[in-house]
Amino acid sequence: MSASLVIQFRNNASFLAVWTLSASLLLGILVGLRRLSRMRKERETNTNSRGGDEIKLPFLSNIVPFKGLPIYDKPEWPRCWKAGKYQLTMGLRKLDPDNWMTFDNQWEIEHKAKLEYASRKDKETIVDYLDGEDEAAVELLEVIVTYITRRYPDMFCLEGDQIIIIPIGERYRIKAPYDRHPLETASLLVMDDLYILKQGEGDLYYLRGAFLAAPTGWRLDQKIGWPLHQIHDPVPLWKEKLKKSMERFFVNLKVNSPIQRNNLFVQPCGEIFHHDRFESYPEVKRIEDLWIRTELQSLCRLPRSKAVVFSVRTYMAKMTELKEEPAALERLWDAVRNFPDIVSEYKSVQLWKDVFEAFCREELGKNEPEIDANTRDGVTTAYQPKACPAGFT
Repeated sequence: MSASLVIQFRNNASFLAVWTLSASLLLGILVGLRRLSRMRKERETNTNSRGGDEIKLPFLSNIVPFKGLPIYDKPEWPRCWKAGKYQLTMGLRKLDPDNWMTFDNQWEIEHKAKLEYASRKDKETIVDYLDGEDEAAVELLEVIVTYITRRYPDMFCLEGDQIIIIPIGERYRIKAPYDRHPLETASLLVMDDLYILKQGEGDLYYLRGAFLAAPTGWRLDQKIGWPLHQIHDPVPLWKEKLKKSMERFFVNLKVNSPIQRNNLFVQPCGEIFHHDRFESYPEVKRIEDLWIRTELQSLCRLPRSKAVVFSVRTYMAKMTELKEEPAALERLWDAVRNFPDIVSEYKSVQLWKDVFEAFCREELGKNEPEIDANTRDGVTTAYQPKACPAGFT
């Protein structure tokens, strides 16, 4: 073979090698770009379908799975009252991620009631939403689904576009087209009442919709669309003590700073659902007919829509349960004694004060409550209060 042919062969071979290498690199780049595009689309799909803005909702990443079914457990209701001078405060604390949406052995009864409310002809008095299937309602459903499937994996599971309540086999669509409004579905999945509030005119927050399965003397159709101050104006001392701070709090609430608080009522009956105010009820004659109603309330801001979600888990307990907790009973006795007249009237104390006073005197063996100056608890016994949801005692 001549020298020129050898050189030509080597040149051709070099060209072929370079071309092959270039083609391989180009193919690799194209495959990589295609894979990157697919990963980006999958990430966007997951974010849109599961409320995945989890970086901005850190408490969704810090959930400890509950083993078994919580629906057989007794309610751990909050003993949230304080002795001493009456003070109207917001009483906020950081949200406990493992006690945002709770379940207990009252779940089956309350779930059946919610299903009945959602099928009533006048359902707009209980569940309604002014803004259709908008981003806030869809996002709320996504966040609820993410939470309950992680916190209660033995109670809820996903199958395609549906979530299944395992103990009863109920299924609900969690992606469009929905079989129910997203707010309604979200509410049927939990024991809490759910409210959606949005910022509107004058930087005020307005109630845009709710599922109100445990009302205390009001109907949703009466107040939907109202600003916060109009909803709370009937509460004694609220305008003077809390109006400005609450409105400022809603404006400044951060996505990564959800909060909880408690609320207390003493009511002259054992039902959880009340469209009528308690003042319309007859006077309580027996202590067995007096009930303690406590609420675990939570507030969080949704990351995409920026709407605020207000959730309320309501617990009912007979007053007679405090026979086993004399220090807590004495603390409640002192708290009721310190209600201002305007607060006592608002809380309909006149319906149950006499029977409650007689009960406290008989159970505690004294005519006046005594409160320890250090512990701020009753001094009747060395009783240690039970821990309750979110660590509030």
